[in-house]
Amino acid sequence: MTDITYCMNTDSKDLSKWACAFTRIWRVGQYYYGVNEEGIHRFVGSTDDGVPIVCSVKTTPNDLDSEALKRIPYSRVEARGAADIELWLDGTSAGKIHMDSVSKRAKFARGVRGRFLTFEVTSSDPSFTLLEIAPTIESLHRGYQ
Repeated sequence: MTDITYCMNTDSKDLSKWACAFTRIWRVGQYYYGVNEEGIHRFVGSTDDGVPIVCSVKTTPNDLDSEALKRIPYSRVEARGAADIELWLDGTSAGKIHMDSVSKRAKFARGVRGRFLTFEVTSSDPSFTLLEIAPTIESLHRGYQ
C-alpha cells in the first residue's frame, strides 16, 4: 500500500508531497530512514526495487510582491542532469521544457499571463541538481484613458 506523506517548511510555507509505503520518514546524519509494517529501512540508491524514483518539486505560488499581471517570456535555468521544468501562471501551464544541459534559456508559451508564478521540476535522474531558475518577468499595465 502506498501512503501519501506531507512535509512542510515552516519558514517558507513550502509543502512537499511524497507517495511512499512508509508511515514515518526521518533523517539521521546524512541518511534517511523509513518505517513500515516490515520494519526500519535505510534509503540508499536511486531506484525503488529497480524502478527509477521520480522527484517532483513545485514552488509555492508567488506574486513577487506585485498585484500586476505578469508574463514570463523566458527563464534562464541552470542545473546538472536531466529534468522537465514547467511554468505555471495562475494555475495555467505556460509551457514545459526538457532540461538536459548545464545551462539553458527556456522559452515558454506566448500569450500566457497571470499574477501568481509557480515552477514545477520533475526528474528521475539521480544526479540532478537544480542550481537556479531566473525568470525574465514582464509586468503588464493597463492603459488608462
